[in-house]
Amino acid sequence: MSASSIRIKALGILVLLVLMSFGVYQCNYQFSLWADYRDRPWAYNRDKDAPLLVGTWQGSFTDPDGIAKTIELEIVEPLTDKERRKKANRSNRRRTRGGLGGRKEKRLFDGVATVTSKLGTERYVLSGSVKEDDYHQFKLGFGAEDEAKRLQPNFCLNLADSGHWDENQMRFRTGFAYFTAQGSSFSDSSDTRHDYTTQIVFKRKMKNHQPPPPPVLWNRFAHGLDRLARRRRRPIDRRQMETHLGHPHGSGRSGDRRPALHGRRNALRGLDRL
Repeated sequence: MSASSIRIKALGILVLLVLMSFGVYQCNYQFSLWADYRDRPWAYNRDKDAPLLVGTWQGSFTDPDGIAKTIELEIVEPLTDKERRKKANRSNRRRTRGGLGGRKEKRLFDGVATVTSKLGTERYVLSGSVKEDDYHQFKLGFGAEDEAKRLQPNFCLNLADSGHWDENQMRFRTGFAYFTAQGSSFSDSSDTRHDYTTQIVFKRKMKNHQPPPPPVLWNRFAHGLDRLARRRRRPIDRRQMETHLGHPHGSGRSGDRRPALHGRRNALRGLDRL
């Protein structure tokens, strides 16, 4: 067997291995996506415009001290497409999120929330789960994004049960935890504020869909056609142009021919381009 035949065979085997590796990667990726469509319909849908629990929600409420507050809450995807592709490419694909994992794991979600009021800004991380028999029902809990930057003294969001979402509306009833100015939690059973709960109603924050700008190349092409059409609608007579500019010997100051020559040459060059 010649050396060239051996090289061709080796190249063929290499190409086959590459194709097989890519095929395995695609199978892993598509299976993970299909499993999430089946097991996480609240987070993934083939229809990109379908309403999901995942997304950004806005609402308002009053805390136990009677202070009006607004809240923006974002529930994130359990697994982004970038993370899914990275995991599909790993040789060791032991995963607990994104297509694989226990039944309880597939019901979990995470997110962040920002509350604003006259007191300042409160930033939270949140975690929750949807019910197994009805993914429109959920519960969640709040925690400070950074304990050192917690707004205090303040009644902070705590636990929320009996949550429900449908289409573009979400609501849940939440309790509060009080933190003193020193950062410690405090509760007093004789103070009704510490037993206070409120229902927060959210509306989905819609994305602004703006049409993409026209391509730059098309703009230039259209501008050129417009200029050409205007020129053709207004034909210019060469003799009239020369008369208008004047003869080079009779234009400009006495003895100075340069202004007239310059204007006449530019005009004639422009006519030659038409």
